[in-house]
Amino acid sequence: EMVNRWIDKGIDGFRIDAVSNLIYHLGNQNNGENHDAISFIKQISNHLSSIDERIIFSAEDSTNYNKVTHKPEHGGIGFDYKWNMGFMNDVLSYFKLDPIYRKHNHHKITFGLVYAFNERFILPFSHDEVVHLKGTLLTRMPGTYEHKFKNWRLLMTLFMTHPGKKLLFMGSEFAQVSEWDFKKELDWNLLSYPIHDSSKRYFRDLAQVYRHHDSLYKYDHDPKGFKWLI
Repeated sequence: EMVNRWIDKGIDGFRIDAVSNLIYHLGNQNNGENHDAISFIKQISNHLSSIDERIIFSAEDSTNYNKVTHKPEHGGIGFDYKWNMGFMNDVLSYFKLDPIYRKHNHHKITFGLVYAFNERFILPFSHDEVVHLKGTLLTRMPGTYEHKFKNWRLLMTLFMTHPGKKLLFMGSEFAQVSEWDFKKELDWNLLSYPIHDSSKRYFRDLAQVYRHHDSLYKYDHDPKGFKWLI
């Protein structure tokens, strides 16, 4: 009933938080699978598909549970997408490093391609990454103010060209400096500064490249679309 109520209001998707606590009892794999919760997720998936297949059903899941994004009739749980928490953690921890240390940590960039096609992934630079004194995507970058923007541009380029759908939290597209605060609007005044305005235009151009090159999105979940050059 609650799901139908939101759909009637025109919602276009559902994201289920902390799915690990649904898959396993109390979120602990040693406690075994929570079959009732898994069955409930499958019911929601089937219900949404029967109403409108365009409705997105995604999981914020940190487990390596198999077939989270496969349909129930194919042995899966039924989510359309799964947030790639490994990509988010590895990539952001890499970019926080001073470049002199990065050569010893390249595995944080390359490891994600080992499992990138196991599920239908979303790459989440979400609200969780710009609150609770973590800083913003810009401010956690190393170096001078100018270097931070150079690193931010590099991060955004990796983000937009890496296999997986994109999720970027508001404000990150123009390199906001202050953490997100639900009590106030975004720092739109930053766009009066050339370096932030050019950052916005840089990300807009990246999005246009992504949009107009189907090789960047058509094969997001197909290993045929990726090949190591080096």
